[in-house]
Amino acid sequence: MQKNNWDVTCPLCGDVIDNPICTDCLKSEIEQWLSGKNPMYLYSLRKNIVDFDNKNVNGPKCIKCGKQVEICPYCFMKDINSIIKDKHPELLDEFHTFFGFRLWQEYTTIS
Repeated sequence: MQKNNWDVTCPLCGDVIDNPICTDCLKSEIEQWLSGKNPMYLYSLRKNIVDFDNKNVNGPKCIKCGKQVEICPYCFMKDINSIIKDKHPELLDEFHTFFGFRLWQEYTTIS
């Protein structure tokens, strides 16, 4: 394995974790986005979010905080997308625009 663990794959999708941002940093960004909106959005997200604590993964360090990255940002954001789609679909377009999720979806559908 490389010194910086740049060849570690995500345990959920199997792709290499090539965008090392941890779930805590992503949660913080999403919470900042929701903080100016109805408090029920933030409460609902926190209540429904899956905690990905996979200590068996020796992933790269987060480029923002230095914490170990355990899953790829795409898998985490896909989970957030599902929560918003199910619980608060009125926020879905803004979420896609703000976090670029629509681009990630288009990227994964290219053959």
